[in-house]
Amino acid sequence: MLVGSSHKLSNSRDLHLTISDYKIECVKQYKLLGVNLDNNLKWSFHVDNIHKKLTNKLLLLRRIKPYITLEMKKLYYNSYILPIIDYGITLRQYAPKRKFIKIANIQKRTARMILDKSWDHPSTPLFN
Repeated sequence: MLVGSSHKLSNSRDLHLTISDYKIECVKQYKLLGVNLDNNLKWSFHVDNIHKKLTNKLLLLRRIKPYITLEMKKLYYNSYILPIIDYGITLRQYAPKRKFIKIANIQKRTARMILDKSWDHPSTPLFN
């Protein structure tokens, strides 16, 4: 992966590298240890993938919610949703704030779902 600003990368030509007659592919995005990197080091792609994973986990919680207790819902959140949010969180400080709002909204929706509150219930007391 060739890393640089979008302006510098637009001026560069495709990079063709070979090692022992093996052509190395030039990629724009790469997943390394669960963190999605792109060639501009912008974290939008990574945060979008986290949002997608969280949405899938939230949909599963919605389906199983009627069949489990409150303690089991909390256990589900702590086991399946919170680790996705916490992993690599220090890297996401460079992502656009609008992307974080999407993740924060999923956390709020999850808290409302776990505690059986309406969609317009304030989220601050739920986290307490």
